[in-house]
Amino acid sequence: MDQWGNGGGKTWTIANDSYHPFAHREFGAGTRGEIRGTNMFGSGYPYGVWNTTSIARRSFPFGVWPLYWEDDFMDSNEVGAQLDAIRPGGHISIVPLRAQKENFTISQDEVYYAVGDSQSLISILISYVTWCHASLAWPTRFDPTSPNATVKLENVLQYYRASSFALASPAYSNPNSRNASYQPTGEWIPERIKNSPFWQCLDSTTASALPIMNPPPKPPKYDILPAIMCPLWMVFLGAAGVILYVIFLVCWKMRDWAWNWGVIQEEKRHQMRTRMRIRDETIFQYERYP
Repeated sequence: MDQWGNGGGKTWTIANDSYHPFAHREFGAGTRGEIRGTNMFGSGYPYGVWNTTSIARRSFPFGVWPLYWEDDFMDSNEVGAQLDAIRPGGHISIVPLRAQKENFTISQDEVYYAVGDSQSLISILISYVTWCHASLAWPTRFDPTSPNATVKLENVLQYYRASSFALASPAYSNPNSRNASYQPTGEWIPERIKNSPFWQCLDSTTASALPIMNPPPKPPKYDILPAIMCPLWMVFLGAAGVILYVIFLVCWKMRDWAWNWGVIQEEKRHQMRTRMRIRDETIFQYERYP
């Protein structure tokens, strides 16, 4: 999982392991641009939606599981509390998001809640504090099925990452939240929230920094190496061949000198005697001249 990654890549399939509850289920390949859903649970899936009124048997495009709600809404108990021990990112948690007074001019009761797996919340909380000047708070465990839950299904303003993460506000209520077949056709966020700079920052930061699954690193392109190395080897071997040929000629010449050293020296002495005889004869002829 990468907090700022772009996601994408190919889909993977969970291995046929009897210990995994979702064997043969596809996961991965969701991109950063597909991370936003709507205010309706079950939204935000780039693929794998075989039934719009149920999340059961759906794929996990971003590598994590969706949230679950009370009354097994949309069959969400498939990923319910009984599987929290193996939920990717850890159990579902919640954290309040309040703006620091000196950075935003907003009412004191403007508070939002981020709901998601604990690791995702801890990762993105740093971005909320840094970029949106949210007051630092620590995530706590959250039971979406509790009648006393801090936020409920109808309080969700926006789902992200295939309904695995949400921003909610107790001051907001979606009258269509429990109608699984309802699809919003227009803007669902109230003007007072939509125009809030604090909300705008939380929404954009969530879309940009929420951890998603990245594709595995690409292996090195070894097919490029032969195209580069073959010409280099040809040049190297050609140069080595020329050098070896020159060394061979030098060694062959040195061998001739070594083997014929006596003959060469005798030839030099013969040439010297010949030159001396010619010189003596020339001098003798000069002296005999009348």
